[in-house]
Amino acid sequence: MDFGSPEGTGAAASSPHLHAPPHQPRHRSNTSASRSPTTIFRSNTVRRNSATPSVELPPSAAAADNATGDRGDSPPGSNNNNGNPRFSFDRRQSNLSRVSTVASDSSGIRYRKPERTNTITSYHLPEEPHPHFQPGAEPGIDTSAASDVLPPHLASLQKECKINIFDISLDEVRHTQALNDDLPAVLAEERDMNLPCRWISVNGLSWDVIKALGNKYSLHRLAIEDLLHPSTRTKVDWYADHAFVVLTLQKLVRLHQHRWGEGRCNCPATEDFAGDEKLNREHKSSKGQASWKKWWQQYSQKQSDVLPRYLDRNMDGKIDMFVPAHSGTSEDSPIREIRTLHRYESAQIPEHTAFMERHSVLASEDLAVSVEQVSIFLTADNTVISFFEHSADDVETPIIDRLTSTETMLRRSCDASLMLQAIVDAIVDLAVPVKDAYNKTRKELQVDAMTNPDIRTSRALHIFGEEIDMLQNLFKPIVHLVNALRDHNAEAVMPPRLGTGPVIHTEHDEKNQPKKQTKRDREGEPLFTRTVSDVQRAAMKPRAAATSVAITPLAHTYFGDVLDHCITIIGALEQMDASASNISTLIFNTVGAKTNNFMMILAVVTVFFAPLTFISGYFDLRHRHQLTATMAEEAFKIAKEWEHRMPPWADAQPQPPQNLDQITQRAIDIFMMSKKPNGEMGGIGWWQTGNGYTAIALRDYWAGSKHNYDMLANIIKQCEGHHRGLINEFNDDTLWWGMCCMDMYNIGGDPWFLDIARGIYRHIHSRNSVCAPGQIKFQDRDMEGACFWTTKPDEGQINSISTGLLCELSIRLALADRGGEKMQEKHPHLSKLQSFLDHGQPSNDDYMRTAHCTLGWILRCRYRPRDGVVLDGIRLKKNEACDWTFSYTTGVVIGAAALMYLATQEEKYMILACHMGHRAMRNKAWVEEDKGGILTEHGSYGHGRHDPAKNNDAVGFKSVLLRELCTLYEVIRKTNAGSHIKEAERTANLIKTFVNLNFASQQQRNTNGNGQYGPWWNGPFEMPTSHSQMAALDVMAAVHLVNRM
Repeated sequence: MDFGSPEGTGAAASSPHLHAPPHQPRHRSNTSASRSPTTIFRSNTVRRNSATPSVELPPSAAAADNATGDRGDSPPGSNNNNGNPRFSFDRRQSNLSRVSTVASDSSGIRYRKPERTNTITSYHLPEEPHPHFQPGAEPGIDTSAASDVLPPHLASLQKECKINIFDISLDEVRHTQALNDDLPAVLAEERDMNLPCRWISVNGLSWDVIKALGNKYSLHRLAIEDLLHPSTRTKVDWYADHAFVVLTLQKLVRLHQHRWGEGRCNCPATEDFAGDEKLNREHKSSKGQASWKKWWQQYSQKQSDVLPRYLDRNMDGKIDMFVPAHSGTSEDSPIREIRTLHRYESAQIPEHTAFMERHSVLASEDLAVSVEQVSIFLTADNTVISFFEHSADDVETPIIDRLTSTETMLRRSCDASLMLQAIVDAIVDLAVPVKDAYNKTRKELQVDAMTNPDIRTSRALHIFGEEIDMLQNLFKPIVHLVNALRDHNAEAVMPPRLGTGPVIHTEHDEKNQPKKQTKRDREGEPLFTRTVSDVQRAAMKPRAAATSVAITPLAHTYFGDVLDHCITIIGALEQMDASASNISTLIFNTVGAKTNNFMMILAVVTVFFAPLTFISGYFDLRHRHQLTATMAEEAFKIAKEWEHRMPPWADAQPQPPQNLDQITQRAIDIFMMSKKPNGEMGGIGWWQTGNGYTAIALRDYWAGSKHNYDMLANIIKQCEGHHRGLINEFNDDTLWWGMCCMDMYNIGGDPWFLDIARGIYRHIHSRNSVCAPGQIKFQDRDMEGACFWTTKPDEGQINSISTGLLCELSIRLALADRGGEKMQEKHPHLSKLQSFLDHGQPSNDDYMRTAHCTLGWILRCRYRPRDGVVLDGIRLKKNEACDWTFSYTTGVVIGAAALMYLATQEEKYMILACHMGHRAMRNKAWVEEDKGGILTEHGSYGHGRHDPAKNNDAVGFKSVLLRELCTLYEVIRKTNAGSHIKEAERTANLIKTFVNLNFASQQQRNTNGNGQYGPWWNGPFEMPTSHSQMAALDVMAAVHLVNRM
């Protein structure tokens, strides 16, 4: 198929090569045109003001534009342009309003560049409402309006345009060149009637040029509005004496990239891009820097350097609407400011533009698709006016070649509609290299997909398909445009026939005086159907025909050739789009097949090695369990074989006072005076608040009353409102509250407290706070069962207090579930309901498994069997153990071991608890034997100095030991373990004496008689604190238990 001119009668012209300039003249089979002796091509260049620069707005005008026209914040109905009436604005100002007030030589329409935000990683601010847009404004733009009422965005639309005027006849082609200031004078000159066809080609958009041509040819105001709008849809509009055609021109160009190593352009520097070349020289001068310094400069850019260099040439942090590129694919072609395919479609989304242009399928070749809008007017007086943004030379060059020969259709017909066809045909032909370039890229992607499919190829195919869709959206409307031109059948006068010139007829009036001569063709019809004034008068009268503009049969025929070219290109684009989709499917199928093969190999390997893994894991697990069992059995053995000597105070028999209930309740009332409005206790913190409420609950529970139960229940629920689930980031704090809830459940049986305790248990496990088997090792010991101190993901400390509390809470939950099972045995109809409500809850076996695991870690990693002391914790990040010996750490394990005996009925746990209890009550760092067996934990302060500033928590620590000793006492008495375990009975009696001694010491030496207690149980009485009062409450609770059971 011939994509050349309509004159191609012999050999078909081949498709242009990918790298051939698109404006290269096409070869023709008929060469007689170049030898014709009758050809006259005369060129008149009008350069009255050849040095006229581009028009710049004065600073005051620019300021006025910014103050009034750019913000769009005037009230409705007001003048938004320094007093200019509202009707002077066009209704398409959504884009025109962004025209910059600073003149630029790089484009016809200049856009205000969007600002960038400094708060997020974004290239621009969100698009604001259209500043100049006003609904219901007067449609169109009036070129006859005075310049002082023009909006700023039109007055600032100034650019030096290249204007070529061709007057055409069979014998002569007259070429006139003009600049902006010269155009009105050229248009005012009387037109030579011997040159019936005129073509005015304008390269660039400038308001003074548009105004002059609009006034001269009475161009419709709606057409002027569409002309200035940069993204008008492809269409043809018919008016009374002219037609308006608008379409997009897409061509293949080579990017002009010299700096920062972004391209391989080797063209010489030009004056228009001196700034770019300066940056290039500065970049080359820094080549001597170290490579690490270049790397640092690239990756330590500020926010203003985020945009790629080709998107922000002046490095002001704002995206450029245009990019420098050669007008063709050759590096020798001139450099123009062009709008790429992505900037034309999504210029207001610079993030999308930056990514798509950087990964465009043509970027590897330094190629791009230039897109611009072309507007053409076909008037009734046989004139064509074309407006290009920057590519007029690409269209003019092949048409001028045709005008140089008298044998071409353009010269022989002198038909303006055929000239319109030639312009549209040249625009369509410029898209052929674009189609070929994308077809070549498609084949390369197809080869990559079949040889080495990966995610990059898939992404390239997605971008390829996106660009093909954009090209189809731009090109398909041209088919409808050509069909609309071919289907136009307006009544119009035929132009002169081929080979004939105009014939002049002389008419005479009534006095036989010659009338003004009217030029007519051979058929006797007037050569010009009417003048401009005639058109204006005719517009006021109704007429049958909608327009006097005609598409001649000759142009109709050759528009069919343009239609064939369009359909061929569209078919190729659709085929490439479908092929890209098929290639993407091929990639996914290939990757899926490779994955299946890999999974098959993995399955074979798994089948082979799984038995070995199971066998080795089984024996390693047995070895680990045997090691754990050996260490635990050693602890049990030492506890059983140890000979306990009774302390000197063992024979003391102190008796509690008769008014015990009043004394203990008074201490509780004093403690509650420190409660804050949110339920927490002042001065002791969250975890000690839970301990204080636990002591009050135990006092009621062990005294057999519920005097403080309702008060505690309301306060604890109030605290839960501030701490959801009574949980915070420290696991030991949370577990203290879990113990408190279990005590409240034992008193009142409220399931709310049991649910809170269960929730705490689930919280500890859901946060991966318990070490799994083989997860962590310390000094060749598996940390399985150890509980972290906090729930932080980078926590590197596990301690005994969190682990012991989790062990005790797990046993208590297991015992609570067993109580529920007994209730279900009495009421079988509740079993199904209870199983439904408890769906997802840990089972009794889960609780006991956790208890065994946590207690096992303590016995093998943190327990000194001969001393009966539990050490504090392990700092995993520092790879060191913390061998602190606070009494409450050992006390929690004593209570856990006693409850383990209650749950399992295994004597070894009772023996272990009794051994640890004996050793604790005789520990010289905790109990002062020479002062009557009073628990002071003086070792925590160093050499027995009573200094609360050393460790304020230790004031309350010691009471926990007393509480857990009472738990052991309670288990011994409830199970009657003393009847068959000798050490159990001895330990119970010793605990009773120990509690009574400490209570008596408090009443005699550590109180002011008003229910307040100091920190030192053996005196002297000092200023009481919330810690000291809380610690005294545990003694009050314990004394009720040991004297009641």
